[in-house]
Amino acid sequence: MRSRRHEGGVASRACGGATHDRLVFGVTIDQIDQLNSLLRTITANGDMVTICSADALHPQSVSTLGEAIFNTALAVRDVFDQVEEQRL
Repeated sequence: MRSRRHEGGVASRACGGATHDRLVFGVTIDQIDQLNSLLRTITANGDMVTICSADALHPQSVSTLGEAIFNTALAVRDVFDQVEEQRL
């Protein structure tokens, strides 16, 4: 039997011609809340960059917003790394 890892934390195991899925890691409610908050932050900052005209933004604002988006994306990656390590 061979096991393949798929997105979403599910592994498939071929067994006698049938495929059975089983969970390989879990996520806590706090982590889901944290991811939701982080994604809202990325979206809000991205909206500011996209919607505001260049004339309306201070030149330093764009780089500040870009840095905030980047740092928040790194925080999302950290949460996903934690989730990946939480084996069931």
